[in-house]
Amino acid sequence: MGEPGRPAFDEDWYRARLEEMRPILELGNSIRYAAIKTGNEIHLWVIYEKYKQNDWFSKKVDAYQSMPGEIINNLVIRLSNRINDKIIKDLPIDRNDIEIIKLVAEKHRSAQPFFVSRTETAEVDPNDVGRVLDKIENDYGQVAEEAKKMHEHKNKEQTGETDIKKEDHAGPTTKEQVVETNASLQNKEQTGADSNVQPK
Repeated sequence: MGEPGRPAFDEDWYRARLEEMRPILELGNSIRYAAIKTGNEIHLWVIYEKYKQNDWFSKKVDAYQSMPGEIINNLVIRLSNRINDKIIKDLPIDRNDIEIIKLVAEKHRSAQPFFVSRTETAEVDPNDVGRVLDKIENDYGQVAEEAKKMHEHKNKEQTGETDIKKEDHAGPTTKEQVVETNASLQNKEQTGADSNVQPK
């Protein structure tokens, strides 16, 4: 207590540490990983504190770490330009070209104003909605009745209730036949033997 603390590192010390970590950071690795790989793990806390100051050191670290992304960006844009040249010259493009176009359209920030899906909300006057609905020429009562019938039919199928089937053969009137669920099957040669009953 009361003794002077460790002397502060000067800017040259941070420049030397940064130069040591630079090749690791340029691969997109974290400060921690770069410090461990360069033997600066014992100074990791001090390096973190320097990075938090948002001065030249943190800007350099960010620039080094972003290099892989910049390289990929350059490659994708160059490929996009080649595809553009093909299209201008009326040359065919292949599936890989289309995948690159989709990638740029979906992911690249310069393409976002053109291709990003947005949900836009607008203020709507309820009176306008009423007028639009009045103009739609549909009989909603009939639609509701058909939907109710379909719903009831689906419920009967799911619960296994008795089905009502119309006979297909021609006749003066349409007959309805009730088919028992799990009806027993009989052999054509035998009549009513216990062995002919379908197990449940």
